[in-house]
Amino acid sequence: MYDYNVKQFGAAGDGETLDQYALQQAIDTCSEAGGGTVYVPRGTYVTGTLMLKSNVHLYLGMQAVIRASSDMSLYPPVGYEAYTNPPRATYILLLAREVSNCRITGEGEINGGGTEDLWFPENRLVPMRIGTLLFTGCSGVRVDGITIRHSDSWTLHVQQSEDVMISRVAIRNNRNRINTDGIGIDGSRNVQISDCNIESGDDSIVFKSIDGFACENVTVSGCVLRSRCQAIKFGTESEGPIRNVTIANCVVHDSTIGLSLYLKDGGPYENLVFSNLIIHAAFKFPFLIDITPRYYQSSKPVSIRNIVFDNIMLTGPGRIFIEGTAEHPVENITFNNFTNTMTGEEEDFSQMTKATGTSRCDAEPDAFNYAAQPYQFVAAHVRGLYMNGMTFRKDNPDVAILDRGLLYLSHIEDGYARNINHSPLQSGIAPVQQDHCRNWRLE
Repeated sequence: MYDYNVKQFGAAGDGETLDQYALQQAIDTCSEAGGGTVYVPRGTYVTGTLMLKSNVHLYLGMQAVIRASSDMSLYPPVGYEAYTNPPRATYILLLAREVSNCRITGEGEINGGGTEDLWFPENRLVPMRIGTLLFTGCSGVRVDGITIRHSDSWTLHVQQSEDVMISRVAIRNNRNRINTDGIGIDGSRNVQISDCNIESGDDSIVFKSIDGFACENVTVSGCVLRSRCQAIKFGTESEGPIRNVTIANCVVHDSTIGLSLYLKDGGPYENLVFSNLIIHAAFKFPFLIDITPRYYQSSKPVSIRNIVFDNIMLTGPGRIFIEGTAEHPVENITFNNFTNTMTGEEEDFSQMTKATGTSRCDAEPDAFNYAAQPYQFVAAHVRGLYMNGMTFRKDNPDVAILDRGLLYLSHIEDGYARNINHSPLQSGIAPVQQDHCRNWRLE
């Protein structure tokens, strides 16, 4: 038995009538009565911004759709994104601000209306885009079972919140629409994400600390991700720490970049464990850890440390890339049982550059270009690099590696490589090149 049916408040659910007032009245009445369940039955409910309230459970029934109205006047600005380029106001379809015990569950759908293709730089010309779900300053958040389709901008954004569980959520966005990130965890703590299936035109799952609040104590498990950009991304906005995160038992397929850690604003990123991942990604660097200060002339102290990769299968034409800085090396990186299957044709690496992860980056123009080194695994400025049971192979076992060596190591201090296996090398390039390495050994 549901406490409040939106039909009782005059919602039509016919896909044409504006149901915003009826939906909001049902939510407000439920909240004022001390909480309960607001039931949205079968139908399509057109609305602008809805304000979610404490102790309210919004339940979307089978074939129920909450659809974003195309009338932009129905979305008041709810914040300001100073970090975007250019800066702009924030508009949201379903907003929870400083509420507790808020739930959205069921078998129904939220549709953001972002069906048309939109890519860079044309996206900068659009004055107003609607995010689908924003929880900011909340606690006790539960999102379970629903489908979110065609988000206009960010899909499910958790900001400065705690005690959050997101499970069995399907996100189906237009892969040709930029900024349609799937799940964003920003400055939040005690978060669990499980059994989600995400297709996005931007990052599928992204971790940030935009305003300096710690993003910590997060688990991600059992998810299937497909991204036009980066399936799993840390940064680039990182004014505060991102720490104590585990990502396990996930599949990344048909994506551009599989996994990336970009540190530009401070951090640190620390105590991260990635295990039992299958990644298929097509970019030149599908697996990347990078410390590049956002503005090289006024850089902040930065750190990436204590990272474990265990039982990873990476397939694609690209390479593995790790780069710290002389002042702030990446610290304590461990690879166990890592298989890298190389696809594609021979390449010329001489003009290749690494990805920056953002358009807002003024990097050192005279920095050495490690990305141009013709090796499958490139690491520079790392203190503590431990590799055990790594395999580098071509997708065709009868084909040799013709255009690259295996390991390029520059300014590495402490660590080892054990049990390294690989396809035949016929490139004429030294299999392993070490430059300014100390206390690092190949066993």
